[in-house]
Amino acid sequence: MRGGETWLTLFRLLLSPWTSWHAHQLMRRSSTPLTFDTAWRRARLRLHPDEAPYRSYGHGADLYAPDDGPS
Repeated sequence: MRGGETWLTLFRLLLSPWTSWHAHQLMRRSSTPLTFDTAWRRARLRLHPDEAPYRSYGHGADLYAPDDGPS
């Protein structure tokens, strides 16, 4: 992990431990390699679907599979 990624991971763990725990579970269960950042975003959208409009703010849309968004 680079310095910025480490800081972001620690920041997310402190501010949202429940989402971070879900992200860790997603990473463990994934059949393909999944970064903590991607897993955290997916977990966040599942737990807080009202935040879907903000998911691509400052990030590429290619990080998300079509089934990750709200229905």
